[in-house]
Amino acid sequence: MKPCVWLWICACAQMALVWSAHSGNAQSPAASIPRPSERQLHWQRKELIMFLHFGVNTYTGREWGLGNENPNIFQPVDLNTTQWVDAAKRAGFKEMILVVKHHDGFFLFPNPYTNHTVQYSSWRDYKGDVAADFVKSCHDLGMDPAFYLSPWDRNYYNMTWKPSYNAFYEKTEQWLVTHYGQFYELWWDGANAVANRSVLYEWDKWLDILRSSQPSAVGGGCGGTGGVFDCGPDTAWIGNEGGKAPETVWSWHTASIEFPTADKAPVYGPYFCDVSIRPGWFWHENQNNQLKTLSQLVDIYFQSVGHNCNLQLNVPPNKSGLLQDGDVARLLEFGEYISAMYETDFAAGGNATTSSAVAGHPGKAVVDPDVDTYWQTEAEDKDMTITLELTGQANGADNSAAAPTVFNVVMLQEYLPEGQRVAQHIVDISNDGKGWTTVGLGTTIGNKRLYRLNADTTVPKMLRLRVMATSGSVGSPAISRFGLFKAGPLTEE
Repeated sequence: MKPCVWLWICACAQMALVWSAHSGNAQSPAASIPRPSERQLHWQRKELIMFLHFGVNTYTGREWGLGNENPNIFQPVDLNTTQWVDAAKRAGFKEMILVVKHHDGFFLFPNPYTNHTVQYSSWRDYKGDVAADFVKSCHDLGMDPAFYLSPWDRNYYNMTWKPSYNAFYEKTEQWLVTHYGQFYELWWDGANAVANRSVLYEWDKWLDILRSSQPSAVGGGCGGTGGVFDCGPDTAWIGNEGGKAPETVWSWHTASIEFPTADKAPVYGPYFCDVSIRPGWFWHENQNNQLKTLSQLVDIYFQSVGHNCNLQLNVPPNKSGLLQDGDVARLLEFGEYISAMYETDFAAGGNATTSSAVAGHPGKAVVDPDVDTYWQTEAEDKDMTITLELTGQANGADNSAAAPTVFNVVMLQEYLPEGQRVAQHIVDISNDGKGWTTVGLGTTIGNKRLYRLNADTTVPKMLRLRVMATSGSVGSPAISRFGLFKAGPLTEE
């Protein structure tokens, strides 16, 4: 492989601009930069989250319901939430978000404050409760349950605002957070057919209700007011529904309009990318043969999880209450591909040489699988470099003759409890320590940065990371993982 000189020329100016722009938000000492809470850290490390859009739209064929649907059209006669959770778990997902109310205002649980709920469907003799089934299946199979509860409600107020709605939403949320055991995320959505409607919502009260009964749950979603879409306060939306993030993604940034901070102080709010496995968010029979290909899903993974975001992939149940067979097959194919990619780390066991290292945080920490160990440079270190001499001990064991000798993926991870710090970095490989080839050139790292090479490359004898800049006065970088992997071939379907 020839040195990627052209990559350096094309990216340098862009990286300098990004670094300069973000450093303006970080003038305080490293001790005061935003860091994740325990709930945020738990959420951010999940990486793969499944969305489940299910409701009256499943039966009407709409994406945005009207709010006047007859609840009795909701008839998931074969509902099997364990099938949902089992498929997600086998595919490597760590959390599932069930849409218990979309914009049409129909509830998948028996909300006592309205008659637009599953309780008014004859399904299960008017005693159905999808949320209860879902949470039980999650808890039984070791999956983190979560809920999406749309603020817009076309059944309650549609296009004409009713001030009483805030009290209705608060009572509803209180019911939800106290009747279904522990869950881990509440997804708010500022989408509305009327501009700037979300400024009328009592966001702070909603957050207080969540915190009081579900302290481990993050609150997030998308706001949709004034061009600021990360409603927060715990998570942030990347701003599109294509599942892809830009190269530069900072987990700390300006607070949203919905949850502002004093003096516009930055907040820690890791991003997610949401996308559906189908063209629509709800199940439609005519989309059964329009699933995203494996290649498309893998590309989305590299540009979401590989760009410091969580991926929230929507897989909607059908009218029977099951995930469609084709959707499950594609989901499992995706999960198996990603799992196989991480089976062998060709950097594992490498011997580390560093420009400096803080006591207790040596270079060798980047090649162990423990996310709570990390290499950190000394504060005065200007080189901020770590070099690994690869020993052929993939994942800590001798490589067999049959083991692959090529890689095509580079992975970097920062130690998030210390905050996100790296603003510019370069990854190089060499076989003699003299001639170096650049295989990764970028800005932010965060929870995970993945580089996918254009071609399989022989595993080198030496691997090097150079941190060229951190953001403002945030302190020295803390790197948790540095690895090389082999992703399988992909063919267009």
